[in-house]
Amino acid sequence: MYSLFTLRPSTGVFMGYYLVLCICYSARVLLFDKFLCVISNLLLQKFYMNSQVIAQFISHDDTPLGSVLQLPVSITLESLRLLLPPNTEEKERMRMFIYGSEIITTLEEAHKKEKVENEEILKIYCYPDDPPKKTRAPGYLASSCSGHTAAVLSVKHSPCKQYVCSASGDGTVRFWSASTKTPIKSIKIFQHWIQCIEFSPDSKWLAAGSMNGGVSLIKMEDMSVVYSKKVHKDGATAISWRADSEVFATASRDCSAGVWNANGHVRSIFHEKPVISVGYFGDYLLSAGRDTNIKVTYETGAVVQVLRGHILWVTGLAVHNGKDLGRYLKKSDGIETGAGKSFFVSMSDDKTAVMWRPSWTESGEWEFLPSRKLTGHKDILTSVSISSNGAYISTSSFDKTVKLWTSVNGYLAYTFKSHTLLAYQTAFSSTGNLLVSCSADKTVKVYSVEKKTLLSDFVCKDQVFAIDIKDGMIVAGGKDKLVYFFV
Repeated sequence: MYSLFTLRPSTGVFMGYYLVLCICYSARVLLFDKFLCVISNLLLQKFYMNSQVIAQFISHDDTPLGSVLQLPVSITLESLRLLLPPNTEEKERMRMFIYGSEIITTLEEAHKKEKVENEEILKIYCYPDDPPKKTRAPGYLASSCSGHTAAVLSVKHSPCKQYVCSASGDGTVRFWSASTKTPIKSIKIFQHWIQCIEFSPDSKWLAAGSMNGGVSLIKMEDMSVVYSKKVHKDGATAISWRADSEVFATASRDCSAGVWNANGHVRSIFHEKPVISVGYFGDYLLSAGRDTNIKVTYETGAVVQVLRGHILWVTGLAVHNGKDLGRYLKKSDGIETGAGKSFFVSMSDDKTAVMWRPSWTESGEWEFLPSRKLTGHKDILTSVSISSNGAYISTSSFDKTVKLWTSVNGYLAYTFKSHTLLAYQTAFSSTGNLLVSCSADKTVKVYSVEKKTLLSDFVCKDQVFAIDIKDGMIVAGGKDKLVYFFV
């Protein structure tokens, strides 16, 4: 074989020149590309320094705040707050978002982070900041308590912070001291699984529902059973208390939702298929289930609206009545609307969650309308919860993820991918700065809502089905029959 330089001299010289030209050309291209990159960065910086945007402040309920403004993208958060209308409350603590990105320093910073659609007016969503008080993240296991003889299916802190209650497949509810983490009393209510428990808002009562359809009411003053009745013909799946009253509702697989008070069963609301979830929105009862609908029922039992926003089973409801979000523009039938931002969220086996808000019609009546559809999960949802200030929504799923959404616009703020198996449940701390999740991977995880980071990771002996958090203490229960206290 011949090498390049064994050919005739003229051919070798020609090929040599050719190689040199190729090398020079390649170097020229690389240098030119680098030059273009530098120039582009300089032009981009110049653009952001001098460019302006047409923007509009938007309140919690999608109502414009003030008039449309022309703003430099370099404007700071402090300057934006000063431009809010004079009658805006808590201007100095107002948080602002462009889609999923919060404005921390300047509008430019958030604008670069988020892929903003080309639109004439840039919407800047605003809502009051959380109070300065924040819950400290739990750091260690304080106690793991035995007593149940079957899996723990539900755990709850009492609103008064004195008690913790756990419900189990063994048909018992157990009460624990929140301060000492020791047992107080065990009550055998049913012979079947107790799937749901819920304290009344004033901590005076505890309601429990069983898989055989039984419903019990316990008076917390002496922890005595007031009644235990089997009105439902199939399992009770969820419980919700009406605010500031002794009325609660139950969901059942017998295709009904029951309304109860201290004396017993009051009435039933019927669906075409099993009811999975209930929730009180002011004086109105929301009930949802396998018929894919959400019924809105007045306290008299009259159905005032049927909501259709899902294509598969509606498996959960979370309600926020807007009491922590500033002044209220209107008040009727126990429902706060306007700047108070009352809303609720439904979740479904169609892998989505939907935000619903009350809207006033021209005739002076109100109706629920879908505000945002939260999409992104790759499998069915297992839980939905709302932070106490209404700023964030969390969802968990069989896809192993926990997602955090902003309620001002329904955009995905972050996806936590810490679990290795399906995530069962999520819960926010009372101050809203912590998010907790539990999973089939035997772990309980604590996240920072602000920093979107994992703060604590606790390992249990088996799958963890239920969690609750109050004042920095997490209570958890699951397949191993134990009740865990993390502080």
